[in-house]
Amino acid sequence: MTMGYGGSSEPPNDTAPGAPGFEPAPPPVVTSAVEVGAVAPAPVQPVTATRGRRPSVRWAVAVVIVALVVATASAAFIAVAGAGAPSTVASWAPADTTLYAEARFDLPGDQRTKLAGFLSAFPGFADQASLDQKLAELYDRLVHDASSKTDYSTDIAPWFGGQLAVAAPAPTSLSSATPMGKGHLALLATVSDATKAQAWLTSLGSGGTPAVYGGVTLTVVSKSGDQYAYGIDGPVLVAGDVDSVHAVIDTKGSSGLASTKDYRDALAAFQGDHLAFFFVDTGRLVAALPKGAGADGCGAAAVSGLTWSATAVRAESDHLVADAAMPALPGASSDKDSVSTLAPRLPASTIAVFEKHDLGSTIQALVSRAQKDPACASTLKSVTDALDRVGGLDSFLSWVGDSAVAVTRDGDTFSGGIVIALPNAAAADTAAGKFASLKNLAALSGAAKVTTEDHGGATITTISLSDVSSLLPSSDKGAADALKSVDASISYTISDGLVVVGVGGDGFVKAVLDTKAGSSLADQARYKTALDWAGAANVASAYLDLHSIVGAIEEYIPASDKASFDTGTKPYLEPLEAVAASHQAGDVMHARFVLTVAK
Repeated sequence: MTMGYGGSSEPPNDTAPGAPGFEPAPPPVVTSAVEVGAVAPAPVQPVTATRGRRPSVRWAVAVVIVALVVATASAAFIAVAGAGAPSTVASWAPADTTLYAEARFDLPGDQRTKLAGFLSAFPGFADQASLDQKLAELYDRLVHDASSKTDYSTDIAPWFGGQLAVAAPAPTSLSSATPMGKGHLALLATVSDATKAQAWLTSLGSGGTPAVYGGVTLTVVSKSGDQYAYGIDGPVLVAGDVDSVHAVIDTKGSSGLASTKDYRDALAAFQGDHLAFFFVDTGRLVAALPKGAGADGCGAAAVSGLTWSATAVRAESDHLVADAAMPALPGASSDKDSVSTLAPRLPASTIAVFEKHDLGSTIQALVSRAQKDPACASTLKSVTDALDRVGGLDSFLSWVGDSAVAVTRDGDTFSGGIVIALPNAAAADTAAGKFASLKNLAALSGAAKVTTEDHGGATITTISLSDVSSLLPSSDKGAADALKSVDASISYTISDGLVVVGVGGDGFVKAVLDTKAGSSLADQARYKTALDWAGAANVASAYLDLHSIVGAIEEYIPASDKASFDTGTKPYLEPLEAVAASHQAGDVMHARFVLTVAK
């Protein structure tokens, strides 16, 4: 994958063959192994590279994009069984595996075609038929950077079956004294040619001791008092600590993780083939939490329903999807999916937004459930008692409907704030009372100036602190000096069924008030496309306009670096359109993350 070169005619090596300093692409260990089902064992023939170009920045961009493709959702909280190509490694991972990560470098089912279509948006990938060659070139380069003892194309590709997984067993405790899993970990890779795989293992020359377990010949290596082993059992190569390797062998490929109900339920939550799959046995993790933080702590009723969470990553021709899923929490069934009511009210200049439907009622429901939990009730009481002195929790939440936090960009000016939909006229009166109290308090304090302005029939109230630095201790002079130039004003209005609050001036409030049908965020093609793929009907959603954000960043590139940016980095950022995410309700909740690109 020569993503760092802007064209298919350049190899991953920085220097042309035969030139001083040229070295053929070397290598990693099994952990760096990738794509084999589509890559011929023979080394990729290099072609002439353009001299004098340094691809370090481009390779960084390439690695980021590959990371998105293979492991976008590794930090996410979270295929129909039989619909996608089955996983071999999942059948060999021990049944008590708590953390499981799987990469499908064999690009199963439609993923080869879809990935080729997605990557064709980037320089060097217009010829979708050359995908295998491009990937092989990238793997060689990555392996070369990771190790000088292994070459992917010649050492790994000839035997690697294209599936790679890491499995960690159930931890005994998550306290600081006993780290999770106590170092237990198994690495599994599918093997297409056991003889070549064994020859490669032998070539590593670990100096270990031969051992046999369950009829499988292993090599055992001692290091710092611990023992590690590796060997080949049928269709898989397994490596890890001795206990984990033995546990893999004990499954015999039939009683492993893939046979458990939670894993099957997790897999059934997704449609089609995938590039990567992540599974967490949350029940085991919760049980391992220290006393007071797990099943016997505050929120026990909620976490008791968390038996598993999983994420599947797949490619589509013009976007990449990371779909996370988990069983619905107790009480979450009251959540209902709906389309955005605020996107039509936000200006087209919005570049980032997070929206939650029925925020007030959601918070009230959470508090109500927590108050019924003896472990939470006492803590909540001190909070609710304090709120009772200023009108009670309901006075702060009863008027809060769909709510959004948004950021807008108008040229060099960035603004941001909060937009809240008012459920009814009574809610508008309640909200007005709360904001009037805030305005009066600010005026009486003497530390703030309150002004009002009419804008299109709506009254905008601005509360400005005369000197934010005066709020800091006199000893913190450095921070005080830095804050003297900060615009610490808050502007708000209650108009036409909305509460709009802006920070740092009234620009955001005015932009929302000026938004008309046909010129809103909801009317922007980039937003509509991204949200449609993520799920336009949802409980909550988020959106980032990458195209505009990259444009804003470009304006801050120093003139001295502009030429290098334009030729080395910008071509790989230009295809990025947007990131969208949505949380969807149901017996199984989904959080879908989407990266869209322009062709």
